[in-house]
Amino acid sequence: AGQRADDAIAPQSVALVKQGEALIDAGKLVEADDALEAALVLDPKNRAAFVAMARVAMKQKLFGQAIRYTNRALQLEPTDRAALALQGQAMVEAGASSRAKETLARLQKLCAS
Repeated sequence: AGQRADDAIAPQSVALVKQGEALIDAGKLVEADDALEAALVLDPKNRAAFVAMARVAMKQKLFGQAIRYTNRALQLEPTDRAALALQGQAMVEAGASSRAKETLARLQKLCAS
């Protein structure tokens, strides 16, 4: 409940996520974070923005923050493979290997289906 299909996300929010992802790829993490936060202000259900913000956090070695962002994405869509993969990676980096194994097992199950 309360979830929307990706095509129901506000177009301006989607555009800001694309901009944010390009900025991540260019190594401009502060600017990327600003664009992604703006995307979430426009549409708090844009899970791609949470996943991209987790990518920024990972690049900044803020693994706990990356886990929190992926949790937000997974609240919106529990089967988001990108969020699960990123969360597993963040958990490994944070030293939470048993939780990481559970997360990666969920991802493997999804990929097998």
